[in-house]
Amino acid sequence: MPTVALAMTFETTLLLEPDDVPVPVSATFSTGSGEVRITFDNSIAVVGFTAANWMIRANSQNRVATLSSVPVQPVLSISTIFAGPQVGIDRVTYDPPPFNIESLTGDPVSSFTDFPLTIIP
Repeated sequence: MPTVALAMTFETTLLLEPDDVPVPVSATFSTGSGEVRITFDNSIAVVGFTAANWMIRANSQNRVATLSSVPVQPVLSISTIFAGPQVGIDRVTYDPPPFNIESLTGDPVSSFTDFPLTIIP
């Protein structure tokens, strides 16, 4: 009986973010001002604001994002208001679209989920 050889090849495509796409490295919540500050590893630009992109739980409270700005690079400042009690881990989630944060070259910041918040007085 003849021997049949079977050869198969696979191609893998690895999708990488461009090198300048900012990712969060730390986040704080100020109990005094209700402000969330997220520090990124690269400079950022705010290109609009969509409150529904943000889910914030801080100090046993759900918070609603009301405004964002970049007071100093690479820090995103988000003003928040109290939206009700919610016991759990302090965290911030960014869930676009629309994409409201991007690198200075126009690449959108990817979503992030349950990024830890440090509470400061």
